[in-house]
Amino acid sequence: MNSSSFPFSLLITLLALILVLALAWFTLKFLAGLSRHRLQAGRIQIIQSQSVGSRERLVLAKIDGKDYVLGVTAGNISVIDRLGDSLEGHVESTLEK
Repeated sequence: MNSSSFPFSLLITLLALILVLALAWFTLKFLAGLSRHRLQAGRIQIIQSQSVGSRERLVLAKIDGKDYVLGVTAGNISVIDRLGDSLEGHVESTLEK
């Protein structure tokens, strides 16, 4: 191997490394965009969450278009109330009482 081919092979190696890193970066960006899109299109939406203790929460969630109040602890998730198809209708009927 002569000394004049060393800079050329080093340059080729560096270009290949840059190409691999660029492809990895674009792949990660593409996959992050896909996962973000899938999360937005999911069947479950967390509308609001309120802490009621050190490890307990009340969560208002919309699941398949229906609203639920959930109790969430470190070891359990319980349905506290099923609000039906529309949270707005439930709030209005509660206020009218």
